[in-house]
Amino acid sequence: MQNRLKEKQIEKISEKYSTHPLYMTCRYAFKRNEAQMPVLRFATEEVFAEAAEVIDNVIIDREDIEDYLQLLWDELITKIRRWEPQAQKAELNMAVSAILYAVAEAVSSVRMQYYDNLTVAFLWMIKSNTAISAIEHNRVLDDIAHYQDEMEEWMLDYLDESSFLSDEIAALNLTKKTTQKGGNTLHDTETITDTFMINCDERQDILNVRLQLVYRGLKNYQFISANTGQDIILHLFQGEPIDTKIEWTKGIGELKYLFETLLDKEYIKKAGSAGHWQMVCAHFKLMVKKKDGSVAYKTLTPEQFKNGHSKQTKELDNIISLFNPNLINADRLGEMWMNQNDEDIIYKRDLMDSGMRFK
Repeated sequence: MQNRLKEKQIEKISEKYSTHPLYMTCRYAFKRNEAQMPVLRFATEEVFAEAAEVIDNVIIDREDIEDYLQLLWDELITKIRRWEPQAQKAELNMAVSAILYAVAEAVSSVRMQYYDNLTVAFLWMIKSNTAISAIEHNRVLDDIAHYQDEMEEWMLDYLDESSFLSDEIAALNLTKKTTQKGGNTLHDTETITDTFMINCDERQDILNVRLQLVYRGLKNYQFISANTGQDIILHLFQGEPIDTKIEWTKGIGELKYLFETLLDKEYIKKAGSAGHWQMVCAHFKLMVKKKDGSVAYKTLTPEQFKNGHSKQTKELDNIISLFNPNLINADRLGEMWMNQNDEDIIYKRDLMDSGMRFK
């Protein structure tokens, strides 16, 4: 979920998902909690939307699942506290517990060891971060199991689907491009074509080779899908408008680190009025593999980058170094070009055919 839901958005979710097993579970088990949070007033629809986000984040085949789970409680607390800074710790704990109880019920319905382990992890998070009594804990478990059969049927079907529930929910809340009173423009990430400019005062052919090496690094290190075309990477960093999303095959943390570092070091700059995370979301989608082996694509939101953690890797640092105008000159690029592995001979020939030459 991007920002806190507004009343109209809550109404939309209630209308569309009134018979959805996850929504019905949240409404049945946690409606009473809303009255116990006088400051936060965490709605059933917010429990549902956040639970859907967590479910989608754990049913994909991700390498950083342990890190994700370790940070999850604190990240949810931080996100919800931003919505209502005056909310007391007890209310925040109640809200996050409601989310994770709903998630635990959903994943427990899949009879596989991975999901059994997840169920244990979510329930442990709740018990270790709150002062919930055994009686209250068992009462909640009974309540969330009220729609157990429906939940099991939905989850088993859901694992075979290529779309994500959290994306559907987010789509309900997208706003088209409008202008605020102060004249600032709100951008829809589905319509942005603005890109970035590399900060190198070099001839065009040298810039092209830099970015071709960037493309090769992203592809060889498997940060982008094998079917990504070279031109889209060149356009992305040379200020040329693009309307195609690049398939990012690693985690959001790596993608954040890449652009956060490039912007912080001023190796690139924006070539448009949209925010930099809006532009990243407009031009990338997360390619994920579900536990059943199917491949799906997840849209990204600026809030995921603002609230999430970046993940540094040696491979990304190697790619980022290609943007540094002080470390790489034409001769060095030529040397890198000539020393590529034999397996890249086709790539070399493509470059030569495009007119790239080095002395």
